[in-house]
Amino acid sequence: MKSIVGKLKIWLIATLVLIVAGMTIFGIFGFNQTNEYKNSFEVDVSIGVNVSDAGLTVKEASEKFFSDNGLKTTGCATLNEGERYIFKFNALSKDQLKNINDNLKTTVETALAGKNLSSLSVTVKTGETQPYNYKAVWSIVLALGLAAVAVLAYYTLLEKFSGALTVLCASAISGVLYISLAALTRVPFEPVGGACLALSILLAGVLSGSIVNKCRELSKNVGNDKKSLFELGDMATKSSIIRFALLLSLIVLFAIVLVIVGSALLKFTAIQIVLASVSAFFTAFTWSGIFWAYFKGFSKTKKYKQTQAE
Repeated sequence: MKSIVGKLKIWLIATLVLIVAGMTIFGIFGFNQTNEYKNSFEVDVSIGVNVSDAGLTVKEASEKFFSDNGLKTTGCATLNEGERYIFKFNALSKDQLKNINDNLKTTVETALAGKNLSSLSVTVKTGETQPYNYKAVWSIVLALGLAAVAVLAYYTLLEKFSGALTVLCASAISGVLYISLAALTRVPFEPVGGACLALSILLAGVLSGSIVNKCRELSKNVGNDKKSLFELGDMATKSSIIRFALLLSLIVLFAIVLVIVGSALLKFTAIQIVLASVSAFFTAFTWSGIFWAYFKGFSKTKKYKQTQAE
């Protein structure tokens, strides 16, 4: 296999092109703030009590009303054993929403009256689907952010100069790459963009850290004494190919499943996860060995000059 670390110019050009293009789009247009996943609605029909056959009557009457008015549901959730039904729609116009608010309740009450259940109170609520929980999203952001800080702190405080700077630089580049890719692809950034940005930084730190550890192991091997630092970095990177490819494949597979079976929000989330993962894997794979060799060589040169000065 040809040298990975030796292709410095290629990785530099590829990284700069992505970053310059992405940051230019970001500078002009910013992130895509369109909440396309919110273009869905819920109609909540409730009778508040669990009465035999009443729930089924409510569901059938509601479905008939939707069908008669040309409204196609995308799903229906049954809550509290038929006390409440939530019908989901991809999109509803203002006129359609007004029709539902004005007439659905009467339609359901008429159907209940025909079953001698006119004493039941019917409640109809309409509104946009609530696609996410802000508290949950910010909890994820906080957790990933703290994990990223912990990883960076570990390599900064406990590892040697070369390892610490390698992880810090790889994490920074991954974060910038993710922002660039998010801007270029125009995928809606909210609400998971912050969490995925933290994920890209964390994942790059972990992956580059694994290559740093492999570099350190190889450098301690007596059989590698005649090899240059860049050769050791190349060997460490190549030894990680299978693990990286397998892990990235699993992440992409998980994202594909979300796209196939998930809601609009989950589809956009899956894309964000892939962008964060690609940023992290690309950075760790292409730059970790190079950074380690450079910083290791710089550290050795500095130590040598200090020794000579003494």
